[in-house]
Amino acid sequence: MKIRSVEVVDVERPTREGQPTESRQKSWAHDDEVANPVSKFPRFKRHRSLYGARRWPVFGVKVTAEDGTWGLGSSQGRPAAAVVEDAFAHVLEGESCEAISRLWDLMFRVSKPFGTPGIASLAISAVDLALWDLAGKVQDRPVYELLGGPARDRIFCYATGNDVDWYKELGFRAFKLACRHGPADGLEGLKKNEEHVAQARQVIGAEAELMLDCYMAFDVEYTVQLAERLRPYGLKWIEEYLIPED
Repeated sequence: MKIRSVEVVDVERPTREGQPTESRQKSWAHDDEVANPVSKFPRFKRHRSLYGARRWPVFGVKVTAEDGTWGLGSSQGRPAAAVVEDAFAHVLEGESCEAISRLWDLMFRVSKPFGTPGIASLAISAVDLALWDLAGKVQDRPVYELLGGPARDRIFCYATGNDVDWYKELGFRAFKLACRHGPADGLEGLKKNEEHVAQARQVIGAEAELMLDCYMAFDVEYTVQLAERLRPYGLKWIEEYLIPED
């Protein structure tokens, strides 16, 4: 069955029901100092919200087959929505809606003149999700079955943030800290990062999993130095420590 249309559509997120659990302190994403790729610039150092895009809305992509069945995907950012509309839609329309891998490769190659990583990848993801949703509807099967069936009975979950004693009370046994300092803070920041991890390990105990989210804030030298300092604390992983181009 062929694709009749590929459209960018508005989507509304469902309203949260009930009251969320209140933490004892504000979320790290709200105002806690967090290392980030722009930390070397003092004006934007303290928090990623100081330099983040002012408008980066969620958008939907609706892929409709010739029989009227449609699938929905989503992504973020007006530039990515423009890529779907201006670069992908006209080359996808008329293609088989079931050839998902082939269509992914088509979008991958179409995006080469303006670059696949970043914005174009957000656009590809939205279309890809819509194609899988459409395939599930056409075959009347849940998408996880189309992807090979369930891979496990339970999923590893963890809490992200620095209020680890509260997360522990909620029952979590794995914790990912938001790293507060990077190369711009020098040796003092390196020391504070170690103290931060050491304190968390003391709170959660030796048997719990502990990770560190660094959000592209480091260079190679700083990463190696910090990793050596943190070796005694048994981190499961150090996440996203370098910028993608490094």
